[in-house]
Amino acid sequence: MSTDLLVEILLGLITAAIAFSAFLAASRANRAQAQAATAAAHASAVTVDAEAYQRARELYESAIATLTSQTDDLHRQVADLQTEVSRLRRQSSDLQEEVNSLRDTNTVLRHQIRTLQNGQHGEG
Repeated sequence: MSTDLLVEILLGLITAAIAFSAFLAASRANRAQAQAATAAAHASAVTVDAEAYQRARELYESAIATLTSQTDDLHRQVADLQTEVSRLRRQSSDLQEEVNSLRDTNTVLRHQIRTLQNGQHGEG
Protein backbone atom coordinates (compact mmCIF):
# COMPACT_ATOMS: atom_id res chain seq x y z
CA MET A 1 0.00 0.00 0.00
CA SER A 2 1.53 3.33 -1.00
CA THR A 3 2.07 6.07 1.53
CA ASP A 4 -0.09 8.50 -0.41
CA LEU A 5 -3.00 6.03 -0.40
CA LEU A 6 -2.53 5.42 3.31
CA VAL A 7 -2.51 9.16 3.96
CA GLU A 8 -5.68 9.60 1.92
CA ILE A 9 -7.39 6.79 3.79
CA LEU A 10 -6.34 8.30 7.12
CA LEU A 11 -7.62 11.71 6.07
CA GLY A 12 -10.91 10.11 5.00
CA LEU A 13 -11.25 8.36 8.35
CA ILE A 14 -10.40 11.54 10.22
CA THR A 15 -12.93 13.52 8.20
CA ALA A 16 -15.59 10.87 8.87
CA ALA A 17 -14.79 10.97 12.60
CA ILE A 18 -15.07 14.76 12.60
CA ALA A 19 -18.39 14.65 10.76
CA PHE A 20 -19.71 12.01 13.15
CA SER A 21 -18.58 14.06 16.17
CA ALA A 22 -20.23 17.17 14.74
CA PHE A 23 -23.41 15.18 14.12
CA LEU A 24 -23.40 13.93 17.72
CA ALA A 25 -22.78 17.42 19.05
CA ALA A 26 -25.61 18.81 16.91
CA SER A 27 -27.95 16.03 18.03
CA ARG A 28 -27.12 16.70 21.67
CA ALA A 29 -27.58 20.41 21.16
CA ASN A 30 -30.94 19.83 19.48
CA ARG A 31 -31.99 17.46 22.26
CA ALA A 32 -30.89 19.96 24.91
CA GLN A 33 -32.70 22.72 23.08
CA ALA A 34 -35.87 20.65 22.77
CA GLN A 35 -35.75 19.67 26.45
CA ALA A 36 -35.13 23.25 27.46
CA ALA A 37 -38.00 24.43 25.27
CA THR A 38 -40.36 21.88 26.80
CA ALA A 39 -39.30 22.87 30.31
CA ALA A 40 -39.72 26.53 29.43
CA ALA A 41 -43.19 25.93 28.00
CA HIS A 42 -44.24 24.03 31.12
CA ALA A 43 -42.75 26.53 33.52
CA SER A 44 -43.36 29.59 31.32
CA ALA A 45 -39.72 30.53 31.75
CA VAL A 46 -38.33 31.67 28.42
CA THR A 47 -35.04 32.50 30.06
CA VAL A 48 -34.26 28.82 30.73
CA ASP A 49 -34.75 28.03 27.05
CA ALA A 50 -32.45 30.81 25.92
CA GLU A 51 -29.73 29.84 28.42
CA ALA A 52 -29.89 26.15 27.47
CA TYR A 53 -29.75 27.04 23.81
CA GLN A 54 -26.78 29.32 24.41
CA ARG A 55 -24.91 26.66 26.42
CA ALA A 56 -25.61 24.04 23.76
CA ARG A 57 -24.51 26.43 21.06
CA GLU A 58 -21.30 27.26 22.90
CA LEU A 59 -20.56 23.55 23.40
CA TYR A 60 -21.25 22.84 19.74
CA GLU A 61 -19.11 25.75 18.52
CA SER A 62 -16.33 24.77 20.91
CA ALA A 63 -16.41 21.17 19.64
CA ILE A 64 -16.30 22.37 16.03
CA ALA A 65 -13.40 24.73 16.78
CA THR A 66 -11.48 21.92 18.49
CA LEU A 67 -12.11 19.49 15.63
CA THR A 68 -11.18 22.11 13.06
CA SER A 69 -7.93 22.82 14.88
CA GLN A 70 -7.13 19.11 15.11
CA THR A 71 -7.91 18.67 11.41
CA ASP A 72 -5.62 21.57 10.51
CA ASP A 73 -2.86 20.05 12.65
CA LEU A 74 -3.34 16.69 10.95
CA HIS A 75 -3.20 18.28 7.51
CA ARG A 76 0.08 19.97 8.44
CA GLN A 77 1.45 16.69 9.76
CA VAL A 78 0.39 14.89 6.59
CA ALA A 79 2.08 17.54 4.45
CA ASP A 80 5.25 17.21 6.54
CA LEU A 81 5.12 13.41 6.19
CA GLN A 82 4.63 13.66 2.44
CA THR A 83 7.66 15.95 2.20
CA GLU A 84 9.71 13.50 4.26
CA VAL A 85 8.54 10.56 2.14
CA SER A 86 9.56 12.43 -1.02
CA ARG A 87 12.98 13.18 0.47
CA LEU A 88 13.44 9.53 1.47
CA ARG A 89 12.38 8.36 -1.99
CA ARG A 90 14.97 10.64 -3.58
CA GLN A 91 17.60 9.41 -1.14
CA SER A 92 16.66 5.80 -1.86
CA SER A 93 16.91 6.43 -5.59
CA ASP A 94 20.33 8.05 -5.15
CA LEU A 95 21.51 5.11 -3.05
CA GLN A 96 20.21 2.63 -5.62
CA GLU A 97 22.14 4.46 -8.34
CA GLU A 98 25.28 4.31 -6.18
CA VAL A 99 24.80 0.57 -5.56
CA ASN A 100 24.37 -0.03 -9.29
CA SER A 101 27.52 1.97 -10.01
CA LEU A 102 29.47 -0.01 -7.41
CA ARG A 103 28.20 -3.27 -8.88
CA ASP A 104 29.34 -2.17 -12.34
CA THR A 105 32.76 -1.25 -10.94
CA ASN A 106 32.93 -4.60 -9.15
CA THR A 107 32.15 -6.43 -12.39
CA VAL A 108 34.87 -4.52 -14.27
CA LEU A 109 37.44 -5.19 -11.53
CA ARG A 110 36.61 -8.91 -11.46
CA HIS A 111 37.06 -9.04 -15.21
CA GLN A 112 40.44 -7.27 -14.91
CA ILE A 113 41.53 -9.70 -12.18
CA ARG A 114 40.59 -12.69 -14.34
CA THR A 115 42.44 -11.17 -17.27
CA LEU A 116 45.55 -10.63 -15.16
CA GLN A 117 45.35 -14.13 -13.70
CA ASN A 118 44.97 -15.67 -17.13
CA GLY A 119 47.94 -13.64 -18.35
CA GLN A 120 50.14 -14.87 -15.50
CA HIS A 121 49.16 -18.49 -16.02
CA GLY A 122 49.85 -18.23 -19.72
CA GLU A 123 53.38 -16.83 -19.19
CA GLY A 124 54.35 -19.27 -16.46
